[in-house]
Amino acid sequence: MNLQTQLKNLTLEILNKIIRESNFESDSEIKINDFFIGETKIPDNLNLEKKFYHFSSNAALVNAKNFKTNPLNLANKMKTYFEESNLIKEVLVTSPGFLNFIFKDQILIDIVNLINQQGSNYLKDSVEHKLKINDEFVSVNPTGFLHFGHARGAIYADTLNNFLIHAGHDLIREYYVNDAGNQIDIVSQSTYLRYLELFGKEITLPEESYKGEDIIEFAKIIKDKYQDKFLNQKDDFYTNPEFKNLVTEIALNEIKKDMQLFNIKHDLFFSEKTLYGKQIEDAMAKIKKHTYEKDGALFLKTTDFGDDKDRVLIKKDGTFTYFLPDIAYHNKKFQNVDKLIAYWGADHGGYVKRVKIAIDILGYDSSNYDIEIIQLVRLIKDGAEFKMSKRAGTGLFLREMLNYSSVDALRWYMIARDLNTKMDFDLNKANEASQDNPVYSVQYSYVRTVSLLEKASTKNVTSSQLTNDKERQLIMFLNEFKNIFDLIVRTYKVNLIIPYLIDLKNAFNAFYAEEKIIDSENQISKLALVKATQIIMKLSFDLIGISSPNKMQK
Repeated sequence: MNLQTQLKNLTLEILNKIIRESNFESDSEIKINDFFIGETKIPDNLNLEKKFYHFSSNAALVNAKNFKTNPLNLANKMKTYFEESNLIKEVLVTSPGFLNFIFKDQILIDIVNLINQQGSNYLKDSVEHKLKINDEFVSVNPTGFLHFGHARGAIYADTLNNFLIHAGHDLIREYYVNDAGNQIDIVSQSTYLRYLELFGKEITLPEESYKGEDIIEFAKIIKDKYQDKFLNQKDDFYTNPEFKNLVTEIALNEIKKDMQLFNIKHDLFFSEKTLYGKQIEDAMAKIKKHTYEKDGALFLKTTDFGDDKDRVLIKKDGTFTYFLPDIAYHNKKFQNVDKLIAYWGADHGGYVKRVKIAIDILGYDSSNYDIEIIQLVRLIKDGAEFKMSKRAGTGLFLREMLNYSSVDALRWYMIARDLNTKMDFDLNKANEASQDNPVYSVQYSYVRTVSLLEKASTKNVTSSQLTNDKERQLIMFLNEFKNIFDLIVRTYKVNLIIPYLIDLKNAFNAFYAEEKIIDSENQISKLALVKATQIIMKLSFDLIGISSPNKMQK
């Protein structure tokens, strides 16, 4: 249990004790959410000794009326009880009734020792209610290499998955392979024409073709393996199922290579083609009573559930819209999990409502489906935007990013902002070997912990004493990691880890600048604090998917 939660519980216990033991009468039940525990903001003239108070609370302010007294009186009454507890060393009451707390040193020491005892297992399997979760992400059409525009959603989702797995959830990381649509015909044709071109044939690429270097690479792979096997075929040979499957397989293999370069992991690749047949029949049986025919087409009556219009499932020519296999896909997934997560581009935002309606019609709870919307990222190089267009062949492939950026920089910055916020990725700034670059400066501080512990040559370190407020401030940031971790697991806001690591780095650097650590009188306790900082930093790096360097590269 983190310190804020312990302090909240103690505050509630004290308020209830005051009700029982004093002349105060409460007119309403006091609940834990009636007050906050947060950052202290004490005016300098009220803290002349510049003591570091760990938390502040408005509990007396918001409850004084219930006790028929003024906030300062209630705060001073509460102060007595707090200072009798095993948790609090000192309480400062400030007008108009704030309570400001300093924890006992042993409470802080215990945090350091717990982190050091558990090491990389700190907070592992810590979630109270473990869920089976399917997280479907990336799911780019198998029509070429991944490009930079796919990086943000892929890395953000992969990072969240690391948090969910560490917390103890049972996670399936899924890639939905769109291998049944018209885009497969287009990429197959584009590849086949490039294949013919490799044998000296003159070709004309249709306007809708994919024209990138990746398509030429697909053609080379086919030529290297099959030589001239596919020459002298009919013009529409690209529609041959065997050839289309071959192109899809090659494209998917290249996508897997791209993801591997950036440490993006999947457990399952689900083929859209497998939905056609029984899966669609099963879904249709569930939603049939909510369908009707009109003008030869089959509609799902989504307006009964708040949609602005009913949605076509089967067109009058008998072909399926994208909506029907999507319904079948979600019907299949919900049968085996407690929760679904998916990542959609900003251009798919209008699709969310109808899919959630379909899930409710299927008999599931759409509140258990979290759809994260990915806003666009602009790639900036040398102060100018790098434009991307996949079909025109002018985009930057994800694998090409390694010519301009480290994996660490890309993974750090792709999660640095809320996913639903547009952002710029500046290649130059993100890869500076400078303290102005957050990923560099945080890793630099981590390297400093490595160096200190190597110099000390002491493996087993235990904290037993604190000597100043720089140590206490650092411990409070170490304690905060649990709050950040729990919040990310609950809200999926992985961007919260970035400002946390910057704050932790700053607190560690302040401690390092003020303290003599090696050969100091209190060396073992100081090294224990260094070790705990190293553990939290490395655990964070592992969750983000970046390296934990032993020394910085120039």
